[in-house]
Amino acid sequence: MTTSTEPQINPENQNKSKSFSETGHAKNAANFGGIVTTIQTFGIIYNPSAIEIKIPNLLTQKTNIDTAITAVRNSYSLNKNAINSRQLAYDMMNSLTTRAVEALSASGATTKEIKDAKSISHTIKELEQNQ
Repeated sequence: MTTSTEPQINPENQNKSKSFSETGHAKNAANFGGIVTTIQTFGIIYNPSAIEIKIPNLLTQKTNIDTAITAVRNSYSLNKNAINSRQLAYDMMNSLTTRAVEALSASGATTKEIKDAKSISHTIKELEQNQ
């Protein structure tokens, strides 16, 4: 038996694009909340010897879980907005590089300079297509 902490990769899913989804964590948090609520209905019957699973500690843990999920959602939204803002800046690169090469050609640049500019423009366009 191995004790590796590496996630197991399903070969069928290896080439699929990754997407952000926190439904697993949200469901786990909701289920935990449901368990705590159910335990609370037991009243004094529920009296575990372990302090960690007494009702006040479970309620504290539920609050911590809810706070963490909210923080992740907020951070994800901020990150996604920043990515989208940067992407808008790059969206015009294709036409901008084409115009720059054309302006360079019209300015009387040498054939080597134009060839180098076209090479850079081509690289930028490939990078844009791969996103």
